[in-house]
Amino acid sequence: MMQRRAVLAFVFGLAALAPVTAQEARPFPFDRTWIAESLAGERFQRVSRPTFRMAADGAITGHSGCNRYMGRGTLAGDKITLGPLAMTRMACFGAGGDNERMFAPAIGTATAWRMERRTLVLDTAKGPLRLRQR
Repeated sequence: MMQRRAVLAFVFGLAALAPVTAQEARPFPFDRTWIAESLAGERFQRVSRPTFRMAADGAITGHSGCNRYMGRGTLAGDKITLGPLAMTRMACFGAGGDNERMFAPAIGTATAWRMERRTLVLDTAKGPLRLRQR
């Protein structure tokens, strides 16, 4: 009887140490506007920084630095798929244009998401895209 209790205590102790997935730890932050901070460690210029917002119904909207974009997204645990995304087509110069040239090729390639404290991180083909809540 004592050995059985020791085994059960060990098994329950291991279960308590099981890793927690991003989805279990924190649900996706729907209906919030996020401001792009950096992509693959390179910071966006402070003027006209890109934004990202995903509604609970999957609608994606945002500003790329110069143009607006919209589309649909899906979630499956910590996996995310965005696109196809449509974008307005204004000519972009200066900081807004520089930010857009960095952001636009990355956002549609997001494959995973996670929260790091109060930062939303999207894993993209161009590297981690870090966003903070507005």
